[in-house]
Amino acid sequence: MRVVHWTDEALDQALAIREYLNVTSPSYAAQMVDKLFERVNQLVAFPYMGPVYKLAKLPQVRELLMRPYRVIYEVTDRQIRVMAVLHQHQG
Repeated sequence: MRVVHWTDEALDQALAIREYLNVTSPSYAAQMVDKLFERVNQLVAFPYMGPVYKLAKLPQVRELLMRPYRVIYEVTDRQIRVMAVLHQHQG
């Protein structure tokens, strides 16, 4: 069974989203980040549910859409490696 591994960069990006949203709505900020982590944890059961990330051009690098954010992740035999959490308008 695969496990989810967050890179330091991806974890920092998720926490930055929470800090940004916390300025206007602390409850929404916590709710959004909780949903983000829940959605990523679904990848353990369904690792290929996100489409291939076109910029990577590798079938194992995929993106999970959770508007307005995208989670860029890599599927390996042993893990789901979360590499980035980006706003939908970022690369």
